[in-house]
Amino acid sequence: MRAALLRDFKSPLIIEEVPRPTPGPDELLIEVEACGVCHSDLHIADGDWTQLAGIVKKPLIPGHEIAGRVVERGAAVANLQVGDRVGIPWVHRTCGECEFCRSGNENLCLMQQITGVTVDGGYAEFLKAPASHATPIPPSLSALEAAPLMCAGVTVYRALHQVRLSPGQRLAVFGVGGLGHLAVQIGVALGAEVTAIDLANEKLALAKAFGASKTLDARSPTLIRELRAGGGFHVAIVTSASKTAYDAAFYAARPTGTLLVVGLPAENICFPPILMAAGEIRIRASAVGTRQDVRGVLEMAAAGRLRCQISSRPLHEVNSVLEELRHGRISGRVVLTPQTPST
Repeated sequence: MRAALLRDFKSPLIIEEVPRPTPGPDELLIEVEACGVCHSDLHIADGDWTQLAGIVKKPLIPGHEIAGRVVERGAAVANLQVGDRVGIPWVHRTCGECEFCRSGNENLCLMQQITGVTVDGGYAEFLKAPASHATPIPPSLSALEAAPLMCAGVTVYRALHQVRLSPGQRLAVFGVGGLGHLAVQIGVALGAEVTAIDLANEKLALAKAFGASKTLDARSPTLIRELRAGGGFHVAIVTSASKTAYDAAFYAARPTGTLLVVGLPAENICFPPILMAAGEIRIRASAVGTRQDVRGVLEMAAAGRLRCQISSRPLHEVNSVLEELRHGRISGRVVLTPQTPST
């Protein structure tokens, strides 16, 4: 099968012919119909996350926003059939026994395997995955529509539900990219008054189209004053990988407000402790989501309340896509189609 392999950090992925994986007794062999390109893939390829350097499998097939069709199943698999359409997310496998798994936080399982990080992912024509962590895709969603929900969708879905965003509360979304334009829609669906902040006019226009009541140019010299003009925000979620976005978002939070960490800059972020204490600002992070969260976001999309802006590209263009992502030239989500023949 064809796959895009990461052999060395900070080097282009290489399209190669590799053996098709063989599923174990509890696993599925999945024909990949679509795989979203996430900013996390770029961090992994560039070696930005030194904390993960010891667990990143090499050579590695990246990709963790996967939608495909079951073509083979192991002897112990009873819940899925050949031909079923399924999604495979970042959380590839969990132990089911640790305190995090037992408390409903399996996304924090210390024994978890990570799709496209510790095991091969979806930048390939086929992958194998545990049947226990494959989620059926609703019939109303295409593979292209479902794939980005496996990470971009579930990440913001869990984050905004975890902070219990309520109708009438004010939500600021920093960065209207692959995650941000979904955060706008989920915020609107939860009844929040949404303000979107970005550098690009076309992304701000997209936020408006998806229901944002207000948009702000992140380059404005009066941005902080504008963010605080209405008393600040109950929740400020940063979906951008920009440290500058965090610098602004901290000042957007109202007293007792929450700064929600979702986008992951390569460098560390910090905030003034005196202002954190004075406003009792909460800083909360959210890590992708559980299988329950995946089902929830798929149901939301199937009901027509969430739509990802997507464009598709063949697998052999993966390095061009990563380069465009590196320079912030992608609106919405790019989805790779590994079954599209190379030209």
